[in-house]
Amino acid sequence: MFPSKQYADNYFSLREALVSLFHREVDLISAKTIRNPYFRKELEATQVAVYAT
Repeated sequence: MFPSKQYADNYFSLREALVSLFHREVDLISAKTIRNPYFRKELEATQVAVYAT
């Protein structure tokens, strides 16, 4: 896990890069922060991998 500042820097850098790439607003969410089980279920059912190793 990254230290808090590095995590935040990476998060916002990724968000800005995606906004620049797609020319539209994006919402980034962290799986660890999702508390609503219905929302989590919907995300899991509709997720699309954009990068996989």
